[in-house]
Amino acid sequence: TRLSPRAGLHAYFFLHGVHFLREGGRFGFVVPNGWLDVAYGVELKQFLLSQFKLIAIIESGVERWFDEAKINTCLVILEKCSGPNRRAENLVRLIRLKRPLSDLFPTTANDYRRPQAVERLVTRLLPGQSRHSSEYDVQIIPQRALLPTARWGTHLRAPTIYTQRREQADLLPLQTWAAVQRGYTTGANEFFYLDTPTIAKWGIEAEFRQPVVKSLRGIDRLRLTRADCRYELLQVPPDAALTGTAVADYIAWGETQGFHQRHTCAVRALWYSLPPQNPAPMLLPKGIWRRHLAPLLAEPLPVDQQLYQFYLAADVPVLAAAALLNCTWFMLQCELNGRTNFGAGVLWLAAYELAALRLPDPRSFSPAQTEELAHLFTQLAQRPCLDIEEELNQADRLALDTAVFRLMHFSPDEETAVRDGLRERVQTRRRRAAKSK
Repeated sequence: TRLSPRAGLHAYFFLHGVHFLREGGRFGFVVPNGWLDVAYGVELKQFLLSQFKLIAIIESGVERWFDEAKINTCLVILEKCSGPNRRAENLVRLIRLKRPLSDLFPTTANDYRRPQAVERLVTRLLPGQSRHSSEYDVQIIPQRALLPTARWGTHLRAPTIYTQRREQADLLPLQTWAAVQRGYTTGANEFFYLDTPTIAKWGIEAEFRQPVVKSLRGIDRLRLTRADCRYELLQVPPDAALTGTAVADYIAWGETQGFHQRHTCAVRALWYSLPPQNPAPMLLPKGIWRRHLAPLLAEPLPVDQQLYQFYLAADVPVLAAAALLNCTWFMLQCELNGRTNFGAGVLWLAAYELAALRLPDPRSFSPAQTEELAHLFTQLAQRPCLDIEEELNQADRLALDTAVFRLMHFSPDEETAVRDGLRERVQTRRRRAAKSK
């Protein structure tokens, strides 16, 4: 088995450990949980499915098991099995703990009650059917249904409403009607992103700079203008006449700092000349902490690579698309399909993950539906966005969500389940981050 070069060292313990097991032998590893969801975990998952019965994958929703490690972990229990039919029929337990380990059994090693408590817990965690309690959730999936290309972490963490509704026919991948691309990778942000003191110091001419959206930190509105930009981007056309300009002096200074030798800069024909960036109507941050927001750009503005740009197909109504990308269903999908494996509580999203999220195609809406979504988004954009949990209680937010849910034919109970699922995922993400401080 050949693993991706991006696989961590823990992956090789699985490959090596199989040689120490006889048929029916078991082992358990506590490993980083990133491989459950990322593309470079596919080879490892394929190996596990071809060699083992997956007895259980266990993850805590309330704590990090290793305070000093800046990653989140899971426990994987495997049983060596050479029979493909027996592996396929095996029932995999995907377990999320909802209470700390210290609440489930004594953590003192010499406590005489510990072995019996652990044995009782193991029995409860390996039932014959899915089970949900105040202490844990156990979801049972036949091993044949676990595909190596699937996101196993989503199976582990997703509420029932998500698994029931995600594949409905009228929900299409976002990439069906929008392209997702990241913004500028400058190679030298400290050179290309100009703050007010730098502009004043060098006297850089206005024709060589443009307001840039570097991040959404401190921004809480769903409609952005150049007034929201804290930096300006150095933009020097390759054919610009620079003799005698202040920007020429600034470029010369940059070369004394070695910026021109950095790899990303050095591969350009002119290291200081960034390629043009097609303006996009909407943005989403790579990392999400307290607020979910996908703001509209009220005017064309360049953006940094910490932001994703959404390029809509020509016939997609912009405001209806904005409503969809700011609805609770989209937020829940982000929470389930992004990664928090670094342990700091920030939800990280890759472009391919966003492209695969499923939403209605706004081109299928009637004129009345399109107009309603546009009106509701415009109303929502009049005020600052709040922290996710507080945002979900706002009347204008509920009105937009209800309109989207109605288009997807969700019942009121299903709407509530989506909101509850989003709250639970956000609380879990933050709770685990707080435990590490």
